[in-house]
Amino acid sequence: MVYITLWDDYQQQVEDLYQNSPIKTRYVIKYRNCDGKLVFKVTDDRKCLKFKTDKLQDMNKFERLNLSMMSRMQGRIHEPMEEVVEEKVIPVKNTNDKVKKKKGKK
Repeated sequence: MVYITLWDDYQQQVEDLYQNSPIKTRYVIKYRNCDGKLVFKVTDDRKCLKFKTDKLQDMNKFERLNLSMMSRMQGRIHEPMEEVVEEKVIPVKNTNDKVKKKKGKK
């Protein structure tokens, strides 16, 4: 298993691997705390593709590829990350919170 050094080559090979055998393709993301590196491994039992990094820019690329792979594996159409709009979540206070009384000596 050899690590691929260029992200664009790795991403293209991962997509090709999944297109050729979608049933057998699986991937693993592993963080090595001792090295501070993130390792992304994709395999179909015949071919194994690995990429590792410790750069924040590459980790953002990992996230995009991870979302893309999950969408494809679920049979959904993946939208490009630039078109996805984040929704803001506003916390709502629960008005039904009741104060619990402590049981004990009076």
